[in-house]
Amino acid sequence: VGANWRLFIGVGILGGYTTFSTLAYESTALLERGLTTHALVYIFGTSILGLAAVLLGLAIGRSL
Repeated sequence: VGANWRLFIGVGILGGYTTFSTLAYESTALLERGLTTHALVYIFGTSILGLAAVLLGLAIGRSL
């Protein structure tokens, strides 16, 4: 496997998987402690801020 594929698999796929796993774990931990509002804010806040970061990155990239 070439260096570019290793980078794609290691950083792209596995990095995304661990990020999602952390979101799922932290959300579940909050729910198990009865902190439903905190869990929902965490889940939706992370999703909204992530999408905003993507849109900002696209806007910056297009302006270059």
